Amino acid sequence: MNISKKTIELFKIFSRLNMSIMIMPEDAEENGHRIFSKSVSGSSMCTAIIDEVLDKPFITTDLARFIKTIELFPPDSDYTFEDNYVLITSPSKNQKFKFYYSPKSLVECTQSNKLPKKQENISIDIPLTKEIIKKINDASSSLGVDDLKFYTEDGKVYVSILDKKNSTSNDFNIEIGDNEADAENSFFFFKKFNIQLTNDDYICRISDKGLAEFICKSGEYKELRYFVVSEAVTE
Repeated sequence: MNISKKTIELFKIFSRLNMSIMIMPEDAEENGHRIFSKSVSGSSMCTAIIDEVLDKPFITTDLARFIKTIELFPPDSDYTFEDNYVLITSPSKNQKFKFYYSPKSLVECTQSNKLPKKQENISIDIPLTKEIIKKINDASSSLGVDDLKFYTEDGKVYVSILDKKNSTSNDFNIEIGDNEADAENSFFFFKKFNIQLTNDDYICRISDKGLAEFICKSGEYKELRYFVVSEAVTE
């Protein structure tokens, strides 16, 4: 089996949330293999479908090391997944490497290979362009703050970048656009470090329970989605 460049890029994306990953044979689907990554805090999760279908479990607590190992080999190298390790062999067979799996018990406590239930009562439904995402990231970096407030007013959706614990905090406001959800005015706080989006356009949907779903619109990745739980606040 070969591992595509696109799958390697997804591994890199997932490692931003958690260095652990658990790919189980039972998560295979008709159009590929669904993979998951969940942050250690449990506040965010990422899922996508890769083209490769594994018939053995792949479990590691050091995804970054696996990625670095892959980069030592040519792109068309062969990957043989065994019970306890994956054997990587170069096309010329002059390079080989056994990457041993981690114990399942070390990973399953932080990973949950289940999609959240479909959310009812959507409060915010808005396209989120990569240009808006860049503005959010730039503002957060410039202001040195990590709180995001998504809110609606009179049918419009806005995002503020601020420090919600500081009542005199400077905040940077961006109008995103018209809310496609028929809902009353509402607001939700998130930590930016929980929203590790790729440089693509997304659909952002936030339920009245505070669960945000970010659906990647890029054709490069298959069903790439993020789920992020909002922060509990009083205002």
